[in-house]
Amino acid sequence: KQFQDQINLITQIKGISDLSSRLLIAEIGVDMTAFDSAKQLASWAGLVPTNNESAGKKKSTRVTKAGRYIKPLLIQCALASIKCKDSYFSRKYYAIKKRRGHKKAIIAIARMMIVSIYYMLLNMEDFKPCDYEEFMNPKQKKELTIEKALSFLSAQGIDTSVLNLDLISQ
Repeated sequence: KQFQDQINLITQIKGISDLSSRLLIAEIGVDMTAFDSAKQLASWAGLVPTNNESAGKKKSTRVTKAGRYIKPLLIQCALASIKCKDSYFSRKYYAIKKRRGHKKAIIAIARMMIVSIYYMLLNMEDFKPCDYEEFMNPKQKKELTIEKALSFLSAQGIDTSVLNLDLISQ
């Protein structure tokens, strides 16, 4: 009961249930001043790549072995989150999956979740990422017209009077 406010904060993230939030609080606590930064919490949870480098050669970029209990929980929450249609983390997942693949995208989403939880508990504020509105409601791309292209070219110092505009407009 004493942590009900924190549980309610964490359950605002789609994919994190009441039980999952209780387990997260049991694992990391509610006092985020124990961690210097969100990066340190993510490292403690085992959601950062290892640094296996010798003589300038990178050998592996797997995630660390830390976070024996919290990492699987966060990965399960990330998997549940991407199944929610039109959720913030679902859109992020599909954008990352195109470039990196499923496994790396899930780890990235789990890391984003733990970073969000860190700042939510640190500042006791609702889940509202800084790019939430822009990401959920993308602006329409502006259409390029011939007049705009000609004005851009003339602004660059190119003489547009020699162009045959009849051929361009077709």
